[in-house]
Amino acid sequence: MRQTASPLGSSPLWSVVILLVLTPALAMAQLTPSQARSFKHLAGDIDQFVHHILACHQSPALTLAVVKDGHVVLTKGYGNTSTNKSRPTTAKTRFAIASLTKAFTATLIARWVHSQKNITMDSPIKSFYPEFRVIDDLRSETATFRDLLAHRMGVPSYFKPLVMGYPSDMTRDMLAQRLAHMPTDLQFRHKLVYNNYMYTLAAHVLEKMSADRKWEELLREAILRPLEMSGTGYLEDVNNFSDFALPCDLVNGTMVDLSPELFKTVSPCGPAGSVYSNAEDMAKWMTFLLSGGLGPRGTRVVDPEVIRLTFEPVMISTLPFQELNKPHCPVGHVTLSYDMGWVTANYRGYRQVYHTGGIVTHSSRLWLYPDMKAGIYISVNGPQEKNDKKNLLESLMYYASDLLLNEPAWLNRSLACPDLSSRQQTTSSDSQPRPTHPADPAPTNRTPHESYNLTAGRDNLQDFVGEFWHQCFGLIEILLSQSNDSLVFKFGRFGWMNLKRVSDLEFQGLYYGPLSFLNSHETELISFARNSRGTVDVVMVDLDDDKLIAFRRRHANTDGTGERTFENSSGRLHLAPPTRLHVALQTWTLLVFLISCYV
Repeated sequence: MRQTASPLGSSPLWSVVILLVLTPALAMAQLTPSQARSFKHLAGDIDQFVHHILACHQSPALTLAVVKDGHVVLTKGYGNTSTNKSRPTTAKTRFAIASLTKAFTATLIARWVHSQKNITMDSPIKSFYPEFRVIDDLRSETATFRDLLAHRMGVPSYFKPLVMGYPSDMTRDMLAQRLAHMPTDLQFRHKLVYNNYMYTLAAHVLEKMSADRKWEELLREAILRPLEMSGTGYLEDVNNFSDFALPCDLVNGTMVDLSPELFKTVSPCGPAGSVYSNAEDMAKWMTFLLSGGLGPRGTRVVDPEVIRLTFEPVMISTLPFQELNKPHCPVGHVTLSYDMGWVTANYRGYRQVYHTGGIVTHSSRLWLYPDMKAGIYISVNGPQEKNDKKNLLESLMYYASDLLLNEPAWLNRSLACPDLSSRQQTTSSDSQPRPTHPADPAPTNRTPHESYNLTAGRDNLQDFVGEFWHQCFGLIEILLSQSNDSLVFKFGRFGWMNLKRVSDLEFQGLYYGPLSFLNSHETELISFARNSRGTVDVVMVDLDDDKLIAFRRRHANTDGTGERTFENSSGRLHLAPPTRLHVALQTWTLLVFLISCYV
């Protein structure tokens, strides 16, 4: 039978149930008594470690799945799905797995490519889909599925629109057309540049090559149904989140639930991060991958070559990952490459294939050891304070990995939770250093300029009001507040801010609505520019790592048609002084980790 979790701390060791799910391809007719005892002991050790480490971290809900040799060792949930603790987390509780979605998309595309006689992952997309178009001729003519799925396109990440959310009526077809105008000054195939939009574009191409059937339908038919992943679906389709662990964060020192509607900001980029799942289904997914493409009863779902293609190293990884190396750490953990939906690494001499995901306070890890037929999946919710959540996740992953690999665990309980230990470094194992987790960038401590006297500037607030447009990113509206003494910024589904003037052309933004929790971490500064006639004509927004994007004012035609046109600005744009602009446009580091995998 399947195990469901009890509330945090209430599950005795004897209640840990091992799921004896057989994978025929591994030629294991039944667990031997020795194997059963070994797996039960393994599950018990991991379960006890989870209970211990949750006591010193701030994540209200956690779920995990562990598989080995074609068997599910453990699926379980811990904690509660909401801050009011009304419902315990179980192995069926759904979490947003974010960028773990990319492996599903890569597998789906590799499956289609494998079925084609004259198309490979390295065939120029334009050779079989002539309408393919991106920012320049070189990329448009030569880009391949491998380029899109291995982040080789050389296009910046532009995370912020996905945090705020595109308008709800934005379709994938519409977005694909806009991506032809996504700006970049980076080289094609020069280095890895993580980009969610390119996964969306790859799925869009697959849709067009599949008679316009949607990615969601194709994935459900090809993978989710054959694997019997009935608890897995797409965030944009959810109307009732009662079966989910809710997103939550610290607001003024208090843990509060956030609106689960924020999960839908990933749309229409679903192929990059919209899948939700639970521990039971993720165990099926891992078993499928480790078996080379077999379903629950040994039926062939995809050819082994499909899985091999997605695991194949492509680009040297330049993603932020702080490696473990001796003598600073007793073990080695080194990232080697980005593949297609996966990262290849070496842990303690074992080949590891992994990915991470994060969206609206949900964070996930999936680590596979293909040669050892072992895998671990964990998802948690909660705040990312001082790397607390990351340390929780990776401490669990390292500990479970060592047990699965039959290696001595170098990370023990006192090291994982030093604040709970009354003794420190009392044994030889305790003398080892704590894991060196990749550090999340700290939120930038940006201080606005001194308050600006509204009557002293050459522009009154009405001069800033209007619609500003970018061909790729769409519409920004600047409105007067109801009291007429401040401005309101609106972008996308939830990008709503009240703007307070801090200099002639700069405003401090504070979110209202569902994203208001971000004000506890970061404030935004929005800059405007004038044209040579002195008109406020451009709003400048930092969409990614100091990538300054100009949204230009648009006006209604005078012919009465109501159509919108851009004002053709002549002459130089007059910006705020460079020193102010530099301060105003610091990298919005925190939000990267709300939507993207950290690696």
